[in-house]
Amino acid sequence: MVKPLGRHWFFAITVGGIFLCGCGTGGAKTGSATTVVPSSIIASNSTTVLPSTTTPPLTSIASASITVAEQVQACEQAHGMSSQYVYFTDPNTGDSEFQGCQWPPASGSDADGHWTIQVTSQPGPESTEASDADLTYIINATCPTVQVIIQMGSQGTYTNLPPVVLAAGAVTSVDNLGQQWTGPSPYPYPPSFDIEIVANSDYGVSSVSCLS
Repeated sequence: MVKPLGRHWFFAITVGGIFLCGCGTGGAKTGSATTVVPSSIIASNSTTVLPSTTTPPLTSIASASITVAEQVQACEQAHGMSSQYVYFTDPNTGDSEFQGCQWPPASGSDADGHWTIQVTSQPGPESTEASDADLTYIINATCPTVQVIIQMGSQGTYTNLPPVVLAAGAVTSVDNLGQQWTGPSPYPYPPSFDIEIVANSDYGVSSVSCLS
């Protein structure tokens, strides 16, 4: 429907259930008109742009780093540690104790992220040093999985072997670290929460730590 309003006019029409309207000047046929399009039509033909995934602000990353550092420092102070990882060796027995603080806490560690791992030794399943099996290291840890670094010393030269990840109950040897020991069983056989490494006196446990 077109309705003249003097030199101004107005029209309204329904197309396919959609209401259209417009207005203009200078006559219904010759005037210029501005059509008003309902917002529902614009919405049906528009493209929604979703927000892109962005990297967290540097301030958030820095805050998280500060929180981790503060937690580790609090753990060190609570347990009288001079650094995040420390160890002690008994000069009489050669037994060692490793301690660490990490955040978030590793499985099996204390609520503040502190863990303790003890390393002792006993005679191995073989009787000769040449067998690389006359000594057995026993690792007792509260965490179910540890990373171990074995050090080999010969004629004053010491070399660290590649790190190996071992789970509670494992029995392995310095000759095949990470693989199940298939030789004579070391006695006493370790409980399910201990780890045993068959070696000789040329080898020692240089480092052991809990894994998250």
